[in-house]
Amino acid sequence: MKDDYDKERAREAKLEELKAGATMVLQADGSTLKAGTMVKIAVSSDGTMVTWTASGVSGVMAMSAIREVKPVMSSTFFSKPAPIPKQFKLIADDQIVSFEAKDDDVKAQWMSTLEECAAAAAEAKVGRKMMQQAKRRMGLDERKREAERRKAEVMKSVGSGGMKHTAAAMMSRA
Repeated sequence: MKDDYDKERAREAKLEELKAGATMVLQADGSTLKAGTMVKIAVSSDGTMVTWTASGVSGVMAMSAIREVKPVMSSTFFSKPAPIPKQFKLIADDQIVSFEAKDDDVKAQWMSTLEECAAAAAEAKVGRKMMQQAKRRMGLDERKREAERRKAEVMKSVGSGGMKHTAAAMMSRA
């Protein structure tokens, strides 16, 4: 328990550094972006989003949507893929964004912290979904018990003529 608390505090301290932001180069993704757009990348104040902004360019990615944080790899036919220095990418379900940091230390700091925080955010999201499903099931069970209680009251009030009551109710619907 204390170990989990310490890990959470360490993650929060790392996240505070990312909230201050950094200037990086947003790599072209094949859309309308020019290669080498300078952006300010930061984590939102509540730690749930990664944002990047520049003149005419902005973007956001939910921390819980980030599936992978990995280095950008060079790809040629004649050599094995190797990591490109200072570059990393964020991979979400529907989005891939690549950045180039000012040096490898900044890259390593951002990659490790984002990876750790994204995993924690995804885990928290799953936990919230499970809690919501449990609450929903409890609500359904409560409504079912309430309906059975009301049915028992009606059956008690009509006595042995329960089937007559049901038949009369069905006839009145027609």
